[in-house]
Amino acid sequence: MKEQTVFEFLTESSRKLLYSIELLICARRRNEDFTRNRTMPFTDLMLFMINLVRGSTQVQLNRFFENIKEVEMKMKQQSFSEARSKIQWEACRMFLDNSVESYYEYHKGNYDTFEGYRLLAVDGSKQQLPSDGVLREIYGTYGRGDAVTGQGSTLYDVINNIIIDARLEPISTDERTLALEHIEILCSLASFNRELILVRHG
Repeated sequence: MKEQTVFEFLTESSRKLLYSIELLICARRRNEDFTRNRTMPFTDLMLFMINLVRGSTQVQLNRFFENIKEVEMKMKQQSFSEARSKIQWEACRMFLDNSVESYYEYHKGNYDTFEGYRLLAVDGSKQQLPSDGVLREIYGTYGRGDAVTGQGSTLYDVINNIIIDARLEPISTDERTLALEHIEILCSLASFNRELILVRHG
């Protein structure tokens, strides 16, 4: 039997997660969410969201039903926004964690290293966010213009080009705290073994 490529392995792993009851339970805000047949059920909604939609949401919705689902159905952008609001962010987090674990599982410890160490880098940066009252309350503001801003941070496998962990926290959160949270995630990986971490300051 032909051995799966890493892309095929990751695709199959993501497909299993997409149709799992664990993801549905994690995603919905209320137990009654996504229990009835809708124009765009839960799995289709997640597929649409992770497809990295660019441009007009309405145009992309029309294309989704015409080209992907191949059905003569329409969904208004407002209806999509209402459905999306029922999904908790933890569902997207599950996809990130699943992809990371699946990548290293595929390589069975034979991924690229530096002198036997997995070479990782941590980098934090301020992320300007939409000027929204809710976001302002959660993340805070930065600068003279009181721009809504969050503190972002990423843990990155430099050689294998994999984001292991990514976070967006209130602007008051210091980068050292986020780096420690990255390390906690790293230690929880099944592939945790020999790690070399580079941290950028400033």
